[in-house]
Amino acid sequence: MTISKPSSSRSSSTVSLLISIFYWFSRASCQSCVPQAIPDIDQRTYSSIGDINIGVFISASPSGGPAACLNISNPGSSVLEHSEAIAYAVRSVNQDPDLLPNIKLGFIQVDDCGNENVALAAALSFFPRVIDRTGNMESCFDNSAAWMYQQDNKAMPFYDVVGVIGPSASQRMISVSKLFASARIPVIGCLASSDELSDKSRHPYFSRLIPPDKYQVGAMMQFIQRNGWSYISVVYVKDSYGQKGYDHIKETSMQYGICLASAQRVGTDADFDTVISELLTYPRARVVILFLYSQSSGLLVNSVNKFNASGHFILIWSDAWNTAFKRLPLHAQDSILGSFSVGLYSTYIPQYLEYLRHLRVHNTTNPWLKSQWEYLANCSLDSYESCDSEFDILTSDRFEFEKTPSLYIDAVYAFAHALHNLLSDLCPYAKGAEARRCIQGDVLLGYLRNISFDGHNGHIQFDEFGDRKGKYEIREIVRDYKIVPFVNRSSIISREARTVAVYDVETDRLNFTEYKINWDYVKRIERMTQLPEDSPFWGIPESVCSIACRTGEFRIQREPYCCWDCRKCRDNEKVSFDGTSCDECDLLTWPDKASGYTSCTTITPTYPLVKDTIPLILTCLGLFALICVTLVVIGYIYFRNSRIIKASSRELSISQMVAIYVGYITIIIFQTPPTHESCGAAYFLFCFSFALLYAPLLHQNNTCLQDLPERQEAQPTTCSNQPYIPDGHGRNSPSMSGMYSNIKIIVFKMVLCLIIYIVFRPTAQAIQPIPTEKFVELSCDMTSPGLASFLVYNLVLVFLCSIFAFKTRKLPDNFNESKFISMCVATTLVIWLAFVPTYFTANRNSVRIMLLSIALLLNHTVALIFLFVPKLYAAAYLPTENFATSRFQAGEATTGVHKSSFSNRIMPSPEPDPFTAKFGNDVHF
Repeated sequence: MTISKPSSSRSSSTVSLLISIFYWFSRASCQSCVPQAIPDIDQRTYSSIGDINIGVFISASPSGGPAACLNISNPGSSVLEHSEAIAYAVRSVNQDPDLLPNIKLGFIQVDDCGNENVALAAALSFFPRVIDRTGNMESCFDNSAAWMYQQDNKAMPFYDVVGVIGPSASQRMISVSKLFASARIPVIGCLASSDELSDKSRHPYFSRLIPPDKYQVGAMMQFIQRNGWSYISVVYVKDSYGQKGYDHIKETSMQYGICLASAQRVGTDADFDTVISELLTYPRARVVILFLYSQSSGLLVNSVNKFNASGHFILIWSDAWNTAFKRLPLHAQDSILGSFSVGLYSTYIPQYLEYLRHLRVHNTTNPWLKSQWEYLANCSLDSYESCDSEFDILTSDRFEFEKTPSLYIDAVYAFAHALHNLLSDLCPYAKGAEARRCIQGDVLLGYLRNISFDGHNGHIQFDEFGDRKGKYEIREIVRDYKIVPFVNRSSIISREARTVAVYDVETDRLNFTEYKINWDYVKRIERMTQLPEDSPFWGIPESVCSIACRTGEFRIQREPYCCWDCRKCRDNEKVSFDGTSCDECDLLTWPDKASGYTSCTTITPTYPLVKDTIPLILTCLGLFALICVTLVVIGYIYFRNSRIIKASSRELSISQMVAIYVGYITIIIFQTPPTHESCGAAYFLFCFSFALLYAPLLHQNNTCLQDLPERQEAQPTTCSNQPYIPDGHGRNSPSMSGMYSNIKIIVFKMVLCLIIYIVFRPTAQAIQPIPTEKFVELSCDMTSPGLASFLVYNLVLVFLCSIFAFKTRKLPDNFNESKFISMCVATTLVIWLAFVPTYFTANRNSVRIMLLSIALLLNHTVALIFLFVPKLYAAAYLPTENFATSRFQAGEATTGVHKSSFSNRIMPSPEPDPFTAKFGNDVHF
């Protein structure tokens, strides 16, 4: 429970007292046992002498100095409840036929006045005396009774005890335990919780029914964690009790994810106004753990009221406070409503409460009962008219109904079970006072450490350190009806500590009770985060330094470690495993929202679908263009006997039409979902269509250019036609050199396409153009080097065509194809020169495919319009007579051209030309 490091003055007085003890021992070693007097010490005892006796320390009177007691009783009912618990337990043991049969157990209770020095002096009553000249440790007294007051009623009495139930405070217990260890007297602690007492090298004969203080901190930490708090402050007393408690908090807080905002160490003269002012500088740290004694706690409560901070802090008191709040004034009690206290787990014993109910002042030897009775009954027994001797003390509003008396009862039973086992093994036939001679302190200690029985507060068994793994209660101080089991009393609203959670040391688990925590006493401050109503922390006030970062944010750590700032990761970054940084996702992946952006998932690629707007338009245009080509082909077949159709090389025209067909089909393939097969097919057909289209076009321009000097006065024909050589049958057959050269160009281009296709094979590839955008497109990777090499070659081809077309611009009108070829290649150059920079600067492949489709559609449509539509028009709408030109003035006899006519268009001639006259109209091209 309470621990305190002795001050220098207290230490000096303790040393003086120990010197006096040795002096008394030396005086006692004489043959006559004459007790010596110790002034200013309450030497009253509450005893019931038996065959075997147990010594007990009770804090009945307040301390009156370094080694003195005041001649008054402590307020409250605690003295009465604890002292009578010993008497009740001894009487119960003596009434049990199965426990210490034929042996009467007795007790002697002495007052330590809550003072370490007085406790040492009172310990002399139980300390054995050396009176045997042979040096054996024996008692001055017979085994049946204590040697009572002699000569001077202020002299210290001496009692023969086999064991001691030590003081309630750890500070006093530490001193007493060391003293009794030298005499080999086992000591049991009921409320002393100092960790120091677990050190068996210094306290070998000490055992206790409660866990040490370090487990109390574990109960606090779990309670704080279960309520979602992570930012707390600590105020602790400047002694070993407070220091060890604070040290345990520092050691375990990080384990529970809790950090400290402020730690205030206070002494007996501390200015608590400064303490509260410092705590208020951390408004987010609303939870404050208090390792303080009753007096310091009262001063802190006064300062809380002074700063009007009642309800702001969530106070958690250590077990030193326990139920001491009831001794505060009512207005001070109201200030701590809603706070919590951690205390040792203990229970009410109905039989014991009934025992207290029947207590009367006139039939007891308890020297402290009278003053306690008067306090509870609020009367004076010296005036019989004002006090009812039959008053039921349990009905008093001042009766505190402590639960800790059950621990004292279990301590008596622990000694009884150890003594019973010892006597059963070593002296099974011992009866009465003779049983005392069988009991040695070190032997009894061994039996005491090995007991195992079910007590009123659970199973009683000690570990290797002499500690019992018990439980802690966490109580909330509320204004409620006082409800005590088994006791009927008036229902009066008072301040009560209601158990809301129980911490089991052995299982290290905190379990909440059926009572719900009442948060109405705590001021409502807007939460940093809004919680859903199904959250386990719904309605619980916050005590956090920083809220948890939202999804997709990482922490920038500050001091202390539970404080941080939150920053959002970039769109393509996931939060690292420890949440303190961001890691960039790999390409084609994106932070996964389902995992809280802590992992990356593959981005579903998108690709043009026929049902999308632009692909649908391009598909429709491609189909429409195919229909147009089909109509042109039908027209060519229909007008196949037309002279101008015949004049066009059928092989070259077929090649160009197939190229246009393939180009439009390629456009449609570009709009389908990309696969490795479709991408390869589209790329190859794209190259193939260009090869079939521009190789004949280059041949046509080259033919016109080569024949320019010879044909300025020539017969009407086209650039597609070659010179005709008459055969032996009187008919002309076309030269095959033009077709062979055309085939060579096509073959060369196809070989080039195959090489580019093999080296830069296009594939369907998922690409994330911009890493910071959640967009992945599945498209045909035409490979820029492959596409560029192919386009460069074809643009050079088109450029040559344009040069040849420019040079043949002045051909006679009967060579009229040069004009349309010139317009075709010029338009083609404009289209592709505009396409190339736009294509290579586009950042998305879908845009590139769209641009490529549009450029291919325009390119082949231009070729269709300029290379084939004029011929169909001439074949359909112009007369089938001979054609002439008037650009150059040729002889009328030879050419039949009117000199006055200078028309660039195709027009009919009034007279048949010599070519027709010589070869006839039925000429086969």
